Amino acid sequence: MKQSLRKIFTFTLLSALFVLPTIAQQNFFDNYVYQSWDTFGGMKGTTATDLMQSKDGYLNIGTYEGLVRFDGVEFTTLKRNAHNDYVFSSVRAILEDRNGNLWVGSNDDGLQMISKYDTKVYTVENGLPNNSIRALCEDKNGNIWIGTAAGVVYLTPEGHLITPQFQAGTVSKGVIAVSFYCDTAGRIWLITSNERGLFLYNDGLFCNIPQLADMENYLATSITQDLNGDFWIGLAEHGIYKLANNKLRKITTNTVIDNVSTWSIFVNIDGTIWFGS
Repeated sequence: MKQSLRKIFTFTLLSALFVLPTIAQQNFFDNYVYQSWDTFGGMKGTTATDLMQSKDGYLNIGTYEGLVRFDGVEFTTLKRNAHNDYVFSSVRAILEDRNGNLWVGSNDDGLQMISKYDTKVYTVENGLPNNSIRALCEDKNGNIWIGTAAGVVYLTPEGHLITPQFQAGTVSKGVIAVSFYCDTAGRIWLITSNERGLFLYNDGLFCNIPQLADMENYLATSITQDLNGDFWIGLAEHGIYKLANNKLRKITTNTVIDNVSTWSIFVNIDGTIWFGS
């Protein structure tokens, strides 16, 4: 690598960023090196749709201009042209599986798996419900979960595409996937754009969370698990909720995240929880 990637990379401006407990010092970022890149800094595409650092050290950035790979100094953009095997022109979701294969989900061209030895492409012709890929995840069995703009499937290690079922009455229209989360038990959680769109996959069926059954219509925006195994859930303007020991309670922070959408929750190795709104 030409330069260490131990930096904070900023590609888009977040409306707010909070840490629990809240950090108020104005000089917090004085301890970090930070820099912003755009087209003038060598990056093609100023809208980052996904961000993932692969095992080879590269920072992989999904953009509407393709897959941008950053080695700490230079940006390289991968996309479809007449001289390569890439099928995507824009990238919406990125995943590196346990074998080091890179999965690239595009806006309109389906899903492409890129390995050291070959490449494979999955589209509606292979069984995807839609060619617009919105979310990717790998579960404990090595299945690759694929969320699209019109449904969800998973790809088994043997190469079979399986369409999971939803609990009766939970989905009235087509499912638009927003994100997946694989918890420490290996279970798959799914967030969709539908109202009451938080699901847990158990025994071959996506089901709503029973602890949320009595809550009025909500929009799920984020979920993660802390070091104690408890779940933190963003429910748009309803704020942040914690699911622990099968009991749900609202978390009050006395900050703006109590009544705005939290789109990302990250647990640091020391247990600190960050919220991006």
